[in-house]
Amino acid sequence: MAEEYSTRGDRLEKKQGGINPFSEKEYLIPEFGNILVYEGNHRVIITQRDSNCVVYNIDTVILQNSEGKLLSSIVFCEDQTEKKRMEEKVEMMEKLSIAGELAAGAVHEIKNPLSAIRGFAQLLENSFNEADERREYTNIIINEIDRLSELIKEFLVLTKPDNRHYSKESINKVIGDIVPLIQTKAVMNNVSIKTSLCEEIPEISMNKEHMKQVFLNLFNNAIEAMPQGGELIVITTYQDNDIKIEIIDTGCGILPENIKKLFNPFFTTKEEGTGLGLSICKRIIENHKGSISVDSNPGKGSTFTIHLPVLI
Repeated sequence: MAEEYSTRGDRLEKKQGGINPFSEKEYLIPEFGNILVYEGNHRVIITQRDSNCVVYNIDTVILQNSEGKLLSSIVFCEDQTEKKRMEEKVEMMEKLSIAGELAAGAVHEIKNPLSAIRGFAQLLENSFNEADERREYTNIIINEIDRLSELIKEFLVLTKPDNRHYSKESINKVIGDIVPLIQTKAVMNNVSIKTSLCEEIPEISMNKEHMKQVFLNLFNNAIEAMPQGGELIVITTYQDNDIKIEIIDTGCGILPENIKKLFNPFFTTKEEGTGLGLSICKRIIENHKGSISVDSNPGKGSTFTIHLPVLI
């Protein structure tokens, strides 16, 4: 078994087994003399000031004379930080995948009884005359069922995206189809929409409806981030088999502490909303082998950047 060491500040602890953090890299040599005098494998994890961990795998070979006296040590040090992070990421993805499959199955089973409840609520509402105040209650039931149905639909897209309906499409055409849909909302919020679309972008294989969902969500978010009006700018460029789409707004921006959580399921800063919109966008883009990121300056606006590969 590899020996593992830990220290925090000037305190040193040597243990067998679990992962133990260091506080600073500079403690490695003075604190771990045992690494130099005992042959074997050692695992060292250093927790830096910013709380990020660095993982080292150290193998020590001891050279002795015929009397067993230590002459020198050969130490092989390998940085395994990225490997450790990937292992943790894979482990987390496996857990989430299992949980997602179970949740998706449960959510799917909810759809049928929910449809029945809505149908009977609709029949009940129709049985009341227009003046009956009970129509207000049945209307609330129906609206809440519709809201829950939409949440279920979004959740199923997040956990089990449909990859069957792929075809060669133009990303500029998809964007062009969405702009008219948000034009009225933009005018009502005093937001002007500007586009700069590269004509040289080739068609790519995509689920067109899912991609429309991405841009509709991002455009709506951008408009809602500009309650006092502003500009929504959409730019597409193409270089080295990479399509780059930038969605820029001049709105309120995003707080730094919210940036990392922005694409997490159910995270939202809105009073109303499921918190699934951006996580669904991320999932759809990743299913197209792409990436999505955000850069924001509070009080000045945000830029969402999407990269989509053109697969040869």
